Amino acid sequence: MSEFENTPENVVLTLPIRESEREIQKREFLGQLTFPDEPTDGDSVIVSASPEVFSTDDIEKVNQLVEKAKRFVEQIPNLEPTAVDFAKLKIFNQLNKNPELTFEDLAPIVEEINNVSTNEEEFSRDGNFLPTIGLELEIPPKNVKAGIFAYSSLGLSWYVEKPTIYGDLFEAIPHFSYSPWTQSKMLHEFIEMGLLKVVVDEDGKTEISRELPISMHVNFGQPPEISKTTLKLKERMLTVIVESLTLAFSSTKRILSRKVKTSVRYNKEASESKKNKKADGSSVGDVLRLEIKSTEFLDQTTYRLLAESQRIIGAFFEAIKGDDIAHKISLDFYLEVEKTMKDADYYIGMIDYDAKNSAEIMENTDIQQKLRALISRYSRRINSELLNPDEGKN
Repeated sequence: MSEFENTPENVVLTLPIRESEREIQKREFLGQLTFPDEPTDGDSVIVSASPEVFSTDDIEKVNQLVEKAKRFVEQIPNLEPTAVDFAKLKIFNQLNKNPELTFEDLAPIVEEINNVSTNEEEFSRDGNFLPTIGLELEIPPKNVKAGIFAYSSLGLSWYVEKPTIYGDLFEAIPHFSYSPWTQSKMLHEFIEMGLLKVVVDEDGKTEISRELPISMHVNFGQPPEISKTTLKLKERMLTVIVESLTLAFSSTKRILSRKVKTSVRYNKEASESKKNKKADGSSVGDVLRLEIKSTEFLDQTTYRLLAESQRIIGAFFEAIKGDDIAHKISLDFYLEVEKTMKDADYYIGMIDYDAKNSAEIMENTDIQQKLRALISRYSRRINSELLNPDEGKN
């Protein structure tokens, strides 16, 4: 007899949904996570923000904290959608340190979350030309398995990156934001939850483990006014800008370990945002993004990279759209970067076509320091001449 015979007519049968290949990979990846992780770096000290949770295999406890964190986030009114991922991470990490905390106990944390939300609203307003910014981090699972489990349980976006020279990687893709500081704050929370492996050196300084480079792609929303073909026509200037950002904020180890040989891609599909919608809420043309693919999460300089690259790329977009001041700034930046590279016997595109020589020049010259200084100077110029021009007139 069929199992469906004699089924009452008013009963709805729920049939299993066929999993996509990506979902199967994710399920299998999580199924391979084992607890606990033990330090394997000799004299290095693995810093765990919450050993009382993550030094055990008490997955149920982690799940309970995740559900409590989600409930607390839902109690925060008028939270900007682009601040929700940060709120989940922040509250989870607080509960991880003290599971008995009530929502009222978290008042200072809620205030910080509201400040992030307000900042997101301000950066998303009409008149702020800075593009949306988002990250993709490729994380080796070694020693951070509990952090991976907590991140995925919170419902933040991720998938399995495979195959790579380091095996399967956990690719964390937190929600894009309008402010670069929201992304920076989420990176900090990744460390707190044990998603990123950190070590303590002889001087007691905590830093990201250099055992394996943490690949970090940085995405910027393309303005809908810029057609797909326009960026192709501006490809040389874009290559120079992206290569300067990559050389300034990546290690030679990252340059040499890349699995793809293209430092930038554009016209890629993206998520909708306030910056690509009309007043009635409908989309304006294609929703696209530009992706810088060869950077990494290295140290405190990464936070500078996010803020300064958003300004540099934003000014470049404004120049294409016809803003005279942005055009002058972008052209000046392009020419100075080109000269800095030429002085170091570095040719445009070397990072993609001759990574070994690119790394050698980074090691044997001061090109990285010069480019960092140049990028910071132009970031300040963009702030004073484009973002806050009236301040200089007072």
